[in-house]
Amino acid sequence: MIGTCMPASYRKEHVMATYRKPVTVNRRGILCFAGIVFGCMTALCHPHADSLRSLITDLCTGPILYYTPEALDYFAATGASNAQAVSIQQDVTLKSLRAALTLADMGKQARAAVPALVDRFVSCEHVIEKKGLQYVKGRGSFDDWEQTYIASARNDFIMSSYVIEYETLSKCDQWIEAVPVVRKSHQRLGDNGTLLSATVNLVIIIRINAAAYALNAITGADAGLTRDSWQRWMTTNGASYRDALVQLEKTRTFTVGATYNIHLVTGDTLSGVVMSYADSTLELRTPSGKPYIFRASLVDTAAMLTAATSALSKLPADSTCSTTKLIQVGYKELSSPVFTGEDVKFELLNGPPLTGTLVSANADAAKVTVQGKETTIPRNSIVCVYLIQK
Repeated sequence: MIGTCMPASYRKEHVMATYRKPVTVNRRGILCFAGIVFGCMTALCHPHADSLRSLITDLCTGPILYYTPEALDYFAATGASNAQAVSIQQDVTLKSLRAALTLADMGKQARAAVPALVDRFVSCEHVIEKKGLQYVKGRGSFDDWEQTYIASARNDFIMSSYVIEYETLSKCDQWIEAVPVVRKSHQRLGDNGTLLSATVNLVIIIRINAAAYALNAITGADAGLTRDSWQRWMTTNGASYRDALVQLEKTRTFTVGATYNIHLVTGDTLSGVVMSYADSTLELRTPSGKPYIFRASLVDTAAMLTAATSALSKLPADSTCSTTKLIQVGYKELSSPVFTGEDVKFELLNGPPLTGTLVSANADAAKVTVQGKETTIPRNSIVCVYLIQK
């Protein structure tokens, strides 16, 4: 797939039955056998549910596009619009990329992760610069000479990358691009205009299309290497995968009356008693009596602090505050007039969450009013959107 797709900043439109003696089983044996079968069926319906939830969380924690330091330096030096640094720890980024690759290994068992993979569409770019190369026609055509350097650089990256180890990268070899940017100087041309010699600065942009690889491995579809192409595919084919995510959410259990310490994917941490848990929606009341209602899919980790108690009524009630509910919505939904004037919360790629009243939204940016001042948020900096209901 060498040279098939330019990175975002360069694209112009920029792959034996066994006989067994009959046995007699009493009623208790039948019941036990039925229980075992039911347990096995439940496990098969939700294989590795905790692991899958954890991988989806890791996937959503890192940046959508990670630039290695070499890529960041190059794009910043060339003034590319995508050269904005993302302030995020490298280990978080690597967890996100590895999560996508691990989901690919799970195949169809990771169907519930498809919506997150399409939404996040994680990838990584690395840049290799080779300056002052000398081309002479006697070594073959320029195109062949150039492709030799590109293939060599790509293979070296896969073999010795510090971003992802070889054993993992080799699995998605066909989904790693190497795109050249060529600058020639001191050119000498023949009578027919053929390039005879030149000094060449060759930049090779390596791109790991982790999400595209995972989506292909899970769905069997090949919708391309861009987030937009997979979002279009999801519009037509996404229903069963969204259903799988809903079913995964239902496998998470909380004990009503028990006290939990809950960390949300938004970065917030809440502690309190579970008042209700139904239809994948959790109601939690803090020690001060403040209630929170949110979808279980927002829960990153949850630890039970104390077992259930029947004394729920002894918790203080906060009469001064209303129940707050966060409902995750797709960014495209914000363009509907229905959402204008609604309170929203944005999780941003770089920086703290931003909460305000929605003014408008289009393909490029969303406008919100924050404390009376209108603010514009670029679309490419928005990770998640939540409606705030009180």
